[in-house]
Amino acid sequence: MDASRDSEALRKIAFYVAQFLTAAHPDLGRPGAVCPFAAGGMKSGLLQITSCDLDRDDEECLTFAIDQLRATFPPLSPVSQDNQIEVYRSIVIVFPRLPTDTGPALIERVQKKLKPAFVEQDLMIGEFYPDCSAPGIHNADFRPLRTPVTCIGIRRITLFDAPFMLDDARCLASYQERFGESGRTRIQKLLTARQTDRAGPTA
Repeated sequence: MDASRDSEALRKIAFYVAQFLTAAHPDLGRPGAVCPFAAGGMKSGLLQITSCDLDRDDEECLTFAIDQLRATFPPLSPVSQDNQIEVYRSIVIVFPRLPTDTGPALIERVQKKLKPAFVEQDLMIGEFYPDCSAPGIHNADFRPLRTPVTCIGIRRITLFDAPFMLDDARCLASYQERFGESGRTRIQKLLTARQTDRAGPTA
């Protein structure tokens, strides 16, 4: 029964990647695919989908296991060469056996704990699950991280990941070191926009 459930979970996520991430969406808030790199990852063969048989709320075990995946990503080329095929390398880990009531909170804790170390290595790590409330960057009413099965995704960082750096000092420093002046300019624009939003309308 477990093997059948695992296979079904992998099938659902493969369909989600192939049909949702690579396509445009009317609620996305910008033109283009939901994930611009998904199609490149599929075409290059550098996007992997695998499953984890963890079936309990074991944060220490999951943290250790996910952290080991950083070693599967070779060092990235200098930013001027980021158009190379290696930028498409990514992994989606599916958790079909985690309890539905505690699994999402578990992967959120692990993602938050590991994110600074991953960003320092030019990687992004994200959490995905059926009722994820995280909003889209360009449309606060869009829920792009809702997947049919609980997952963790790991991919190369890009210049466009600036919005995900603002709330962690380590991530912010690593991002700006990685992308230099281009990164700092993006961060400054986002911070200015955030301050303007908090200030509210003026008379």
